[in-house]
Amino acid sequence: MDRAWRRGDNLYRSLGGTEDWRDGLSAKPKWMRWKTYEQKAAELEALYERYDGAWLTGVSRLLARPAFRRGP
Repeated sequence: MDRAWRRGDNLYRSLGGTEDWRDGLSAKPKWMRWKTYEQKAAELEALYERYDGAWLTGVSRLLARPAFRRGP
């Protein structure tokens, strides 16, 4: 999860983004070719999916612990 976060953040900054990379793509930088922008945007989307999957796995493991179960 940390690796996906770092890679996504670096990739987002290379695309000209200044905020959080999970907020979505920024506009294409003026100096970048469209083909390069589309390739990096596709990679960023795949990283977001990977990060989201890892986060969901971690949360489900946490909620499966006995301390988080409710009941009589």
